[in-house]
Amino acid sequence: MPLRGWKLSSFRETSKKLGVPDANVITVDNTPHTTSTELGEVGYEAATRIFDEFSNTTAVLTFADMIGAIANFNRHGVRMPSDLSVVGIDASGIGKLMTPTLTSVREPMEKIADEAAGCLIERLEESRTERRDTLVEPFLIQRESAGPSPPTTRQGLKRALHTSQYRHLDGADSPFNDGR
Repeated sequence: MPLRGWKLSSFRETSKKLGVPDANVITVDNTPHTTSTELGEVGYEAATRIFDEFSNTTAVLTFADMIGAIANFNRHGVRMPSDLSVVGIDASGIGKLMTPTLTSVREPMEKIADEAAGCLIERLEESRTERRDTLVEPFLIQRESAGPSPPTTRQGLKRALHTSQYRHLDGADSPFNDGR
């Protein structure tokens, strides 16, 4: 299973165990993105879909630190975290430069690499063939984009979209659109 699919299935499984209602999941694109512009476009498109399809959204978890989503939320007057909490998974350096700064989950890649190398050595030296699962705990980098869950009366995105007179322009309004 590709890493993105594994993260998504793990998210759903954990949400269910914690009693969190079934989350709406938006998949924008399944191709790998190598440039920040491409990643920005994907995030911007995801935010547009959230506006169009899920205006009651109170929190967004991205599988990458999506600068495009933050840009789109800011452009439409979404106040983070009072209207919407946003948390990324990757903790890239760009999250410290965003406004607001992005709360993110960091996966300890050095520890993951050490565990993977240890498993490989065990297999080679001990001819081990059985699978061994290892849990490596991520950690939260708390910044400005996420806060406590709002009261159920919060208007969130609906308020922001109403006051910004949001309209979907098929990406034409994206700062990442270079006319291609």
